[in-house]
Amino acid sequence: MAPLIEQAFPSSTMFFISVLCFTLLILLFTKRTFKNKSNPPPSPPKLPLLGNLHQIGPLPHRSFQELSKKYGPIMLFHLGEIPTLVVSSAHMAREVLKTHDSVFASRPHFKAATILSYNHHDIAFSPYGEQWRCLRKITSMHLFSSKRVVQTFKTLREEEVLFMVNKIKQEAETSTDGDGVVNMRDAFYKFTNDIICHMISGKTFRRDGREEKLMNMVLDSVPLLGKFNPEDFFPSLKWIGPILGAKVRKEAQKIFNMGYAMMTEVLKDRVEGRTEGDQDFLDILLKLQSDEKQKKEFEINDMHIKALCYQSLTAGSEPLALSLEWTMLELLRHPRVLKKLQEEVRAIPSQNEVLKSEDVTNLSYLKAAITESFRLHPPTPLLIPRESMDYCNVEGYDIPKGSRIFVNTYAMGRDPAVWDDPLEYRPERFVNNPFNYNGNTYEITPFGGGRRICPGLQLSLLTMELALANLLWCFDWELPKGLKPEDVDMTETPSLSLKRKEDLLLVAKPTKITS
Repeated sequence: MAPLIEQAFPSSTMFFISVLCFTLLILLFTKRTFKNKSNPPPSPPKLPLLGNLHQIGPLPHRSFQELSKKYGPIMLFHLGEIPTLVVSSAHMAREVLKTHDSVFASRPHFKAATILSYNHHDIAFSPYGEQWRCLRKITSMHLFSSKRVVQTFKTLREEEVLFMVNKIKQEAETSTDGDGVVNMRDAFYKFTNDIICHMISGKTFRRDGREEKLMNMVLDSVPLLGKFNPEDFFPSLKWIGPILGAKVRKEAQKIFNMGYAMMTEVLKDRVEGRTEGDQDFLDILLKLQSDEKQKKEFEINDMHIKALCYQSLTAGSEPLALSLEWTMLELLRHPRVLKKLQEEVRAIPSQNEVLKSEDVTNLSYLKAAITESFRLHPPTPLLIPRESMDYCNVEGYDIPKGSRIFVNTYAMGRDPAVWDDPLEYRPERFVNNPFNYNGNTYEITPFGGGRRICPGLQLSLLTMELALANLLWCFDWELPKGLKPEDVDMTETPSLSLKRKEDLLLVAKPTKITS
């Protein structure tokens, strides 16, 4: 997730530029620059006021990738008034995410993110500090501990996978034209939304209608985090920034109000009907809230609970859904890979309705296919931006305090200096070379690294493996009639996430009997 400039110039931007030019005539424009630093990183030429904003197209990760070919794997941009460092290689990512992690561990202030994160009561967008450290500890030790993810949530994952498989089977049988076509994007979003809701509250929200409302909030909030908001890039124009950013503020506040009301209702229901246990997030957080030892270390309030639960939904459901979608798409575009993977999966002896977690533990080609998908299609092509808390020297380049840092994991996964045939989907490159996502290797960084690495990493991988294995075990898959693999539209849509413009429509032919 990376709140960014909207896709270079939205419809309101020309008005914004006009106001800026007028402002230039009546006030002295104060620039933030690399004063008194002898060696800033390479930088493309910039315009007055706008800096390099005009060079960022509708897909920022691609714009940065192209510019890095000329200016190198570490570049300086001025996005409005804000000096911004963009790194596009594994080596430079290591410098930022590991070597100098203590300097680059904070987050910049973005208005939409502030509103949607319950005024920074979460861990994704909170600035680095005592609150963040305590919430991160709670998240890692209690919500996403290895024991909880592997054991406690095992049955939950299997139940939700079975529900998804049966739902796909039903939709294939009742498809409009009788051709078995299923909208897999919709299926994946519902699946990931259900599984996160189940972990939060111990039950799904399908029956009371909350599921669709929450899913729509996620679909609306993620793109909003990537919209251009003038007040995020021109802090000196405080007198007019809120006016120009009114639309983003209004949209963010609307989504927040809906989410807050729903999370308040969910929390109230749990408090009133609570029984002893620690099987879901609300159980755990409410137990910690009343724990005297925890209170002495860090007191959790209701706002923290709501923010952490809502963030788990927004940060967990869309990236996971998109990763499943890109992987399935690549399999259908590469029949050889699909056949080989299906053979591996169907060699598993099982008498169950669906494969269980223990059945898919040693599927090496499946793991390789997922890793290759992450390499080509990281769910968040630009990691959530960081902000330097102090001056730092990176590989001889001077980086001042207050700089924003973008890690272009999209460019890193397609770096020809690292990968042979980087645009080719070839899982074989990882079969005898399994990839570790724990933050010690940086050629692929779908989950980030350092202090800010995603705490749900293990959960995402286990869920993807179980879901994909069952889809290949229970169904034969084809592209819709008349569509050839080479004709599939891979166009991305402008968004915070790496999202394909078209929905993923596939023909599902059941091969296993489920109920």
